[in-house]
This record gives sequence, structure tokens and C-alpha cells, in this order.
Amino acid sequence: MANDFLDRSVQYYRRYGPGRLPFAGRRDVGGGYAGVYAALGGCLLFALVTAGLDLLSFGTGFLGVAALLALPFVLPAAFLAGALTWRVFPTTVPRFGTVAGVVAATLAYVLAGTAFAVVFAVAETGRTVGTTGKLVAPEVATGVFDALGFGGLVALTALLVSAWLVVPIGALVGSVHERSQRVHAGAR
Repeated sequence: MANDFLDRSVQYYRRYGPGRLPFAGRRDVGGGYAGVYAALGGCLLFALVTAGLDLLSFGTGFLGVAALLALPFVLPAAFLAGALTWRVFPTTVPRFGTVAGVVAATLAYVLAGTAFAVVFAVAETGRTVGTTGKLVAPEVATGVFDALGFGGLVALTALLVSAWLVVPIGALVGSVHERSQRVHAGAR
């Protein structure tokens, strides 16, 4: 039963998924595309779930909005996380696709938080320079450290709030992607 589901998922993945995109045949680039698919699906599904809970008066609608606003940070981070995982992680690991999907999904939180921190640090530095009219090293360093701490806090909060949904989606997409790669390699 599970193999039928995975086989059908592989067929859909190959027909409509990232396999049609440029350089998707490369393991690392295909892994990056798989990461983007998992992240996009996870963010959209998380937004729908939180909107549904908000309709039931749980007050979680702002989390779904935050997930959608985070997409400009999450999608590039997910691509990098997937590409790095498929390039660096040893393929001898049992159930490689599932494990790589979990690692890539978790790494995407770290990379997205780092990207957010960098953008926030640049904005904070610009605010400091704009207020004082000069670039003062201690004030800039304080702003950068505050931004890094804030970015880490945002990433940790996102992980704690949404990992229950996003990490299993990453595992499923990673498994389907790896199976698709093996089927494609066997077809050549």
C-alpha cells in the first residue's frame, strides 16, 4: 500500500514536479528543487491550518500570515538546504531520501533565520548611520549582534511552531525525490 502511494507520487512528481526544471537531473540541484517544493507546500499548508484554527477562535491566524511573509526567506533557504544536503550527505544512509528530507527541512530553518538576521542587521546598520550621520563601530556591532540574536529567535520560534508539519513534508518529498532519481537513473 505504501509503495503504491510512493510509486504514484513519483509519477506525479516526475510529470508535474521539479524534474522538468533546468539541471533537475543533477542530484544536488534536484534536491534543492525538492526542498523548495517541500517548503512551499509546508508554508501554504501551515497557513491554511492556522487560518482554519483561527476560524475556530484559536487566534492563530497571525502565524499563517507570518509563514506567507517568510516565503522570500524560506524558499531560497530551502533550495540551498536541499542542494547542500543532497551534495554533502552520504548516500549510503538507509532511507536516504527520507533522512535527507528531514535534514534539509531542518537546515532550511537555520538558513532562513540567518538570511532574516542579515537583512535585519543591514537595516539596523542603516538606521544607526542615518540617525548619527556616521558609522560608529560599537553601535554597529551592537546592532549586528542584536539582529543575529533576533534572527535566531525567529528561526527557533518558527521551528517550534511549524516543524510538526514541515519536517514530515520534507521527509515525504525527500523520499519521493530520491525514488524519482533512482527510477530516472534506471531508465537511462
